[in-house]
Amino acid sequence: MSEDEADAMRWIYKGLGEEKKIEYKVNKKAQPLSFDGPSVADMQLNDKLMETLKQLGAYEDKECNKRREQALENIEKIMKTWTCEICKTKNISLDFDCSCRVAPFGSYCLGVHSHDSDIDLLCIIPEVVNRSEFFSRVPAKLAEVEGITCIKSLADAFAPVIKFQYCGFDIDLGMVRMPCGSIPPDLNIALDRHLLRIEDTKDITCLNGPRVTYELLQRVPNIENFKVLLRAIKLWARRREIYSKIIGFPGGVAWGIMAAQVAQLYPKMCPSLLLEKFFHLYKHWKFEDAIIVAPPEECQAPDGQERYNLHAWDPTRRHFSRRPLTVITPTYPMDNSTFNVTDSALNVIRNEISRANSLTQGLAQGESSYNDLFEPAMFFKQYGTFVQIEVLGSEKHIEAFSGYVESQIRKLVEKLTTSQLGLYIVHPCTRHFGPIPAEHLGGGDPEDGPWQNIFFYLGLKFDDNLVRHMKASGQSVDFTQPVKEFLLGIHITDPTQTSISIKVVKRRALPEWVKKEYYSQSKFEGMRLEDEHGELESAKKRALGEASESADATSNGRVKKFVAEALRGSEV
Repeated sequence: MSEDEADAMRWIYKGLGEEKKIEYKVNKKAQPLSFDGPSVADMQLNDKLMETLKQLGAYEDKECNKRREQALENIEKIMKTWTCEICKTKNISLDFDCSCRVAPFGSYCLGVHSHDSDIDLLCIIPEVVNRSEFFSRVPAKLAEVEGITCIKSLADAFAPVIKFQYCGFDIDLGMVRMPCGSIPPDLNIALDRHLLRIEDTKDITCLNGPRVTYELLQRVPNIENFKVLLRAIKLWARRREIYSKIIGFPGGVAWGIMAAQVAQLYPKMCPSLLLEKFFHLYKHWKFEDAIIVAPPEECQAPDGQERYNLHAWDPTRRHFSRRPLTVITPTYPMDNSTFNVTDSALNVIRNEISRANSLTQGLAQGESSYNDLFEPAMFFKQYGTFVQIEVLGSEKHIEAFSGYVESQIRKLVEKLTTSQLGLYIVHPCTRHFGPIPAEHLGGGDPEDGPWQNIFFYLGLKFDDNLVRHMKASGQSVDFTQPVKEFLLGIHITDPTQTSISIKVVKRRALPEWVKKEYYSQSKFEGMRLEDEHGELESAKKRALGEASESADATSNGRVKKFVAEALRGSEV
């Protein structure tokens, strides 16, 4: 496709309501470093990149995409029906087509989703419907629909959502209450003027999802090249275990902003060159500097004043909190999308970027391949020592509680890396393991179902020089205090329903079924792996007793006795 054709076909963005050509907005604070275009050899390398991305599943096939579109259409009909029903109870008549709208955002609207990508949706409802009605009544409406399962309402989250599964897809459904009586199909929620009338800060926060998506598309000079670049980065980050906002790595928005900055700096380059520049740029990046794709003066409150007490990112403020990595969203209120990233996580990211930079530098000479670049990280072979977090709970409560614990893991990472234990890296695995059957500890409601375990793992890498110095001075590596502090911060409403325990284990002591579950992921398909004897399910059954052995550090708002034996493995 020629440059003129690409410009003429700039994306028609449907998530915000208006179908229109997207105008490129130049970032005046980031002048391009090069206007060089690709050579014939560069385009040949680009073809290899595209072929590899398709082989590794970075693209969704047509059949799967059709199911995704049908799911979105059905969800919008469900929500329109529900909104009309709620309004009818209030003696308000709404036209079905203008009752509400469900706007997709994130990877699907950016056009970088794969077959296993979740779907981020925002339900835009009129002011006659309130937030509490949405989160208390919509789950029941969804439960009536055949095929919708695993419904969970997270009304108190920073960005409240209802999570559920439908047609094989994980759905996150948020809501925003617009200050109008109805929601016409062409309502453009990207316009700043809507912010002037919205009073609830939660609505502003939720509205930022689609607004950031739209702004990213406006901030890149060539959308098609940006999309391929972002697909490649997302695939690389997922396979190298550094893609998860909840546990302290960059998420989709942050990687998208980082990719957009590279696209701005090299506007004429093809995706393969942009990918090479991405790793080269961030290998040498001073991470105390913020990554910004839109000038701050263009991301202010619509009336020029801070009206919402939203604590927008502003490094000039006296109490401004600096973080190890700062990747700023390009809309009001500006926000650090990598606030959760710890110093340890940044060390992991730096190591992976350095590895990727070396590999991409050798692509043109045939010294490496894209398969080398996207090779999955062998998490349980990278580290010799692990922190094992075991979450125990009844079938009814285990999912919600494990999700809560997962959101707190980054705090344990920070406590471990700031406790002078000689640790250089504490690397959380980006997935959990289980649930598996667990031994019932007594108490609880029998109707809550059988007890289950879910495990999380943190890989540990020690600074050899620091450890030698500690041993020479008679110090031991003791995890007791940071673990106790972490457990004190874990809130357990009822210890007869849920509990948590932590211990340090060596690689050889890891449950066999955990390693098998990890290496059974599709990304390891075709790779020769060690320890392949035995079946996964039988290994899980054997773990029934093994999974409950670590119940020696329990928190129910206070820390019970933390048995010393649980930390014997922490001595380095």
